Amino acid sequence: MTLVGCEQKHGAFTTKEGKQVEYNNLYLYCTHPLEVQKDDSGNVIKWGIGSSVETFKIKNTADNLKQVFGRAISEKELNAYLGADVNVYYDSYGTVACVQFIKA
Repeated sequence: MTLVGCEQKHGAFTTKEGKQVEYNNLYLYCTHPLEVQKDDSGNVIKWGIGSSVETFKIKNTADNLKQVFGRAISEKELNAYLGADVNVYYDSYGTVACVQFIKA
């Protein structure tokens, strides 16, 4: 996948119960080429032309960013990785656990 954008979203919302919840998330936007996918019997189950964008949401706290990126990372560093290949790994709960940038 290729990193094509980053965005920080933060704010607060009120639940149905009236509780205010604050959020602060970092979003990574990556593209990957669409390819023909086949099932075990060789039947085509997915196809397309061009690229697809995938969005990854990461809780934007210092501790979580260190865990996901392996170190503290700044906005300037993320901007420097725009256009780089990236691997994203999930934990057993479907949360982004690790992001690795691949040098071109």
